[in-house]
Amino acid sequence: MNLRRHASRLAMRILECKLVARPLVKALLRLNHWSAAQAGSLSCLLEPDGLHPKHRITRYHDWFMERLRPEWRVLDIGCGNGAMARDLRQVCAEVVGVDLNPRNIEIARARYAAPGIDYLCADALKYPFEAGFAAATLSNVLEHIEDRAGFLIDLRRRLGPNCLLLVRVPLLTRDWLTPYKRELGLEWRLDSTHWTEYEPQQLRQELALAGYGIESLETRFGELFALARPLSGDA
Repeated sequence: MNLRRHASRLAMRILECKLVARPLVKALLRLNHWSAAQAGSLSCLLEPDGLHPKHRITRYHDWFMERLRPEWRVLDIGCGNGAMARDLRQVCAEVVGVDLNPRNIEIARARYAAPGIDYLCADALKYPFEAGFAAATLSNVLEHIEDRAGFLIDLRRRLGPNCLLLVRVPLLTRDWLTPYKRELGLEWRLDSTHWTEYEPQQLRQELALAGYGIESLETRFGELFALARPLSGDA
Protein backbone atom coordinates (compact mmCIF):
# COMPACT_ATOMS: atom_id res chain seq x y z
CA MET A 1 0.00 0.00 0.00
CA ASN A 2 2.78 2.43 0.91
CA LEU A 3 4.48 1.69 -2.39
CA ARG A 4 1.28 2.48 -4.26
CA ARG A 5 0.84 5.76 -2.41
CA HIS A 6 4.44 6.72 -3.11
CA ALA A 7 4.02 5.94 -6.80
CA SER A 8 0.78 7.92 -6.91
CA ARG A 9 2.37 10.96 -5.28
CA LEU A 10 5.35 10.76 -7.60
CA ALA A 11 3.03 10.64 -10.60
CA MET A 12 1.17 13.72 -9.33
CA ARG A 13 4.42 15.62 -8.91
CA ILE A 14 5.48 14.74 -12.44
CA LEU A 15 2.09 15.84 -13.76
CA GLU A 16 2.30 19.11 -11.82
CA CYS A 17 5.77 19.74 -13.24
CA LYS A 18 4.45 19.26 -16.78
CA LEU A 19 1.51 21.57 -16.10
CA VAL A 20 3.91 24.25 -14.90
CA ALA A 21 6.59 23.56 -17.50
CA ARG A 22 4.37 23.93 -20.57
CA PRO A 23 3.23 27.55 -20.01
CA LEU A 24 6.70 28.46 -18.75
CA VAL A 25 8.37 27.05 -21.86
CA LYS A 26 5.87 28.89 -24.06
CA ALA A 27 6.50 32.15 -22.21
CA LEU A 28 10.25 31.76 -22.57
CA LEU A 29 9.95 30.98 -26.27
CA ARG A 30 7.77 34.05 -26.81
CA LEU A 31 10.39 36.10 -24.98
CA ASN A 32 13.10 34.55 -27.15
CA HIS A 33 11.21 35.50 -30.31
CA TRP A 34 10.50 39.05 -29.12
CA SER A 35 14.01 39.73 -27.84
CA ALA A 36 15.61 38.49 -31.07
CA ALA A 37 13.41 40.83 -33.10
CA GLN A 38 14.16 43.79 -30.83
CA ALA A 39 17.89 43.08 -30.87
CA GLY A 40 17.82 42.99 -34.66
CA SER A 41 16.05 46.35 -34.90
CA LEU A 42 18.15 48.14 -32.30
CA SER A 43 21.45 46.74 -33.59
CA CYS A 44 21.00 48.78 -36.77
CA LEU A 45 21.60 51.89 -34.65
CA LEU A 46 25.07 50.60 -33.79
CA GLU A 47 26.16 50.12 -37.41
CA PRO A 48 27.98 52.99 -39.17
CA ASP A 49 25.74 52.74 -42.26
CA GLY A 50 22.54 52.00 -40.35
CA LEU A 51 22.13 48.61 -42.03
CA HIS A 52 21.24 45.45 -40.16
CA PRO A 53 24.49 43.83 -38.95
CA LYS A 54 23.62 40.69 -40.92
CA HIS A 55 24.83 42.52 -44.05
CA ARG A 56 28.29 42.85 -42.51
CA ILE A 57 28.50 39.54 -40.63
CA THR A 58 27.00 37.13 -43.16
CA ARG A 59 28.29 39.02 -46.23
CA TYR A 60 25.46 37.53 -48.23
CA HIS A 61 25.92 40.16 -50.95
CA ASP A 62 29.14 38.36 -51.86
CA TRP A 63 27.28 35.21 -52.88
CA PHE A 64 25.31 37.18 -55.48
CA MET A 65 28.29 39.22 -56.66
CA GLU A 66 30.44 36.13 -57.18
CA ARG A 67 27.91 34.75 -59.69
CA LEU A 68 27.59 37.79 -61.94
CA ARG A 69 29.59 38.69 -65.04
CA PRO A 70 30.90 42.15 -65.99
CA GLU A 71 28.74 42.46 -69.10
CA TRP A 72 25.45 41.46 -67.44
CA ARG A 73 22.33 43.55 -66.93
CA VAL A 74 20.78 42.48 -63.61
CA LEU A 75 17.30 42.92 -62.13
CA ASP A 76 17.24 43.19 -58.32
CA ILE A 77 13.66 42.33 -57.32
CA GLY A 78 12.70 43.58 -53.87
CA CYS A 79 15.81 45.73 -53.72
CA GLY A 80 14.86 47.31 -50.38
CA ASN A 81 17.09 50.26 -49.52
CA GLY A 82 19.43 49.59 -52.44
CA ALA A 83 22.45 48.41 -50.46
CA MET A 84 22.79 45.16 -52.40
CA ALA A 85 22.06 46.80 -55.76
CA ARG A 86 24.97 49.17 -55.10
CA ASP A 87 27.28 46.20 -54.48
CA LEU A 88 26.00 44.28 -57.50
CA ARG A 89 26.80 47.25 -59.73
CA GLN A 90 30.47 46.88 -58.77
CA VAL A 91 30.67 43.61 -60.70
CA CYS A 92 28.16 43.99 -63.56
CA ALA A 93 27.27 46.51 -66.27
CA GLU A 94 23.83 47.63 -65.07
CA VAL A 95 21.41 47.04 -62.21
CA VAL A 96 17.70 47.80 -62.09
CA GLY A 97 16.34 47.68 -58.55
CA VAL A 98 12.60 47.42 -58.02
CA ASP A 99 10.69 47.65 -54.75
CA LEU A 100 7.05 48.11 -53.80
CA ASN A 101 7.79 50.38 -50.83
CA PRO A 102 8.17 54.07 -51.84
CA ARG A 103 10.25 54.77 -48.71
CA ASN A 104 12.75 52.07 -49.67
CA ILE A 105 13.17 53.56 -53.15
CA GLU A 106 13.55 57.03 -51.66
CA ILE A 107 16.37 55.78 -49.41
CA ALA A 108 17.99 53.83 -52.26
CA ARG A 109 18.07 56.87 -54.53
CA ALA A 110 19.46 59.05 -51.73
CA ARG A 111 22.11 56.67 -50.36
CA TYR A 112 23.02 54.26 -53.12
CA ALA A 113 22.59 56.11 -56.39
CA ALA A 114 25.37 55.48 -58.91
CA PRO A 115 25.88 55.41 -62.67
CA GLY A 116 24.42 52.21 -64.07
CA ILE A 117 21.80 51.79 -61.33
CA ASP A 118 18.12 52.59 -61.81
CA TYR A 119 15.57 52.27 -59.00
CA LEU A 120 11.89 51.69 -59.75
CA CYS A 121 9.01 51.90 -57.29
CA ALA A 122 6.76 49.15 -58.62
CA ASP A 123 5.02 45.90 -57.77
CA ALA A 124 7.20 43.08 -59.10
CA LEU A 125 4.11 40.87 -59.26
CA LYS A 126 2.62 43.14 -61.94
CA TYR A 127 5.39 45.24 -63.48
CA PRO A 128 5.98 44.47 -67.20
CA PHE A 129 9.67 43.63 -67.03
CA GLU A 130 11.21 43.35 -70.46
CA ALA A 131 13.54 40.62 -71.63
CA GLY A 132 17.23 41.47 -71.75
CA PHE A 133 18.29 40.80 -68.18
CA ALA A 134 20.97 38.16 -67.81
CA ALA A 135 20.02 37.49 -64.18
CA ALA A 136 17.41 38.45 -61.60
CA THR A 137 18.02 38.39 -57.86
CA LEU A 138 15.38 37.45 -55.28
CA SER A 139 17.03 38.08 -51.92
CA ASN A 140 14.54 37.26 -49.13
CA VAL A 141 11.63 37.94 -51.47
CA LEU A 142 9.84 34.66 -52.26
CA GLU A 143 8.75 34.02 -48.67
CA HIS A 144 6.74 37.27 -48.77
CA ILE A 145 4.63 36.09 -51.75
CA GLU A 146 1.53 33.94 -51.30
CA ASP A 147 1.34 32.50 -54.83
CA ARG A 148 5.02 31.89 -55.31
CA ALA A 149 4.73 29.34 -58.10
CA GLY A 150 2.40 31.63 -60.05
CA PHE A 151 4.78 34.54 -59.56
CA LEU A 152 7.78 32.51 -60.74
CA ILE A 153 5.94 31.20 -63.79
CA ASP A 154 4.86 34.70 -64.78
CA LEU A 155 8.32 36.10 -64.06
CA ARG A 156 9.94 33.55 -66.34
CA ARG A 157 7.57 34.48 -69.16
CA ARG A 158 8.32 38.17 -68.72
CA LEU A 159 12.10 37.83 -68.41
CA GLY A 160 12.54 35.28 -71.15
CA PRO A 161 14.21 31.87 -71.38
CA ASN A 162 17.79 32.98 -70.73
CA CYS A 163 17.51 34.89 -67.45
CA LEU A 164 19.06 33.18 -64.43
CA LEU A 165 17.54 33.44 -60.97
CA LEU A 166 19.71 33.99 -57.89
CA VAL A 167 17.55 33.19 -54.88
CA ARG A 168 17.99 33.61 -51.12
CA VAL A 169 15.31 32.40 -48.67
CA PRO A 170 15.15 31.63 -44.93
CA LEU A 171 15.65 28.01 -43.93
CA LEU A 172 12.94 26.57 -41.69
CA THR A 173 15.33 24.21 -39.90
CA ARG A 174 17.91 26.91 -39.19
CA ASP A 175 17.80 25.75 -35.54
CA TRP A 176 15.71 23.43 -33.38
CA LEU A 177 13.71 26.26 -31.82
CA THR A 178 11.93 27.26 -35.02
CA PRO A 179 10.07 23.98 -35.70
CA TYR A 180 9.53 23.57 -31.93
CA LYS A 181 7.80 26.96 -31.73
CA ARG A 182 5.61 25.98 -34.67
CA GLU A 183 4.81 22.64 -33.02
CA LEU A 184 3.62 24.49 -29.89
CA GLY A 185 1.46 26.87 -31.91
CA LEU A 186 3.69 29.90 -31.29
CA GLU A 187 4.91 32.52 -33.75
CA TRP A 188 7.93 30.95 -35.40
CA ARG A 189 8.53 33.06 -38.49
CA LEU A 190 11.38 35.52 -38.77
CA ASP A 191 8.85 38.03 -40.08
CA SER A 192 5.10 38.00 -39.61
CA THR A 193 4.68 38.85 -43.33
CA HIS A 194 6.26 35.52 -44.38
CA TRP A 195 3.88 33.09 -46.03
CA THR A 196 6.45 30.32 -45.65
CA GLU A 197 10.00 29.51 -44.67
CA TYR A 198 11.80 26.87 -46.63
CA GLU A 199 13.18 23.38 -46.65
CA PRO A 200 15.39 22.58 -49.67
CA GLN A 201 12.83 20.28 -51.28
CA GLN A 202 10.10 22.92 -51.15
CA LEU A 203 12.32 25.42 -52.96
CA ARG A 204 13.25 22.82 -55.57
CA GLN A 205 9.57 22.01 -56.17
CA GLU A 206 8.46 25.63 -56.52
CA LEU A 207 11.24 26.43 -58.96
CA ALA A 208 10.67 23.22 -60.93
CA LEU A 209 6.95 23.98 -61.23
CA ALA A 210 7.89 27.31 -62.81
CA GLY A 211 10.30 25.67 -65.23
CA TYR A 212 13.58 26.30 -63.43
CA GLY A 213 16.29 23.80 -62.62
CA ILE A 214 18.60 24.38 -59.67
CA GLU A 215 22.27 24.34 -60.63
CA SER A 216 23.58 24.96 -57.12
CA LEU A 217 22.02 25.01 -53.67
CA GLU A 218 23.80 25.78 -50.42
CA THR A 219 23.15 26.87 -46.86
CA ARG A 220 24.73 29.86 -45.18
CA PHE A 221 23.80 31.30 -41.79
CA GLY A 222 20.49 29.43 -41.77
CA GLU A 223 19.44 30.53 -45.26
CA LEU A 224 19.20 28.75 -48.60
CA PHE A 225 21.00 30.16 -51.62
CA ALA A 226 20.06 28.80 -55.04
CA LEU A 227 21.19 29.48 -58.58
CA ALA A 228 18.42 28.43 -60.96
CA ARG A 229 18.34 28.32 -64.76
CA PRO A 230 15.26 28.14 -67.02
CA LEU A 231 14.74 24.69 -68.44
CA SER A 232 14.07 24.25 -72.15
CA GLY A 233 10.44 24.38 -73.17
CA ASP A 234 7.53 26.29 -71.65
CA ALA A 235 6.98 26.45 -67.89
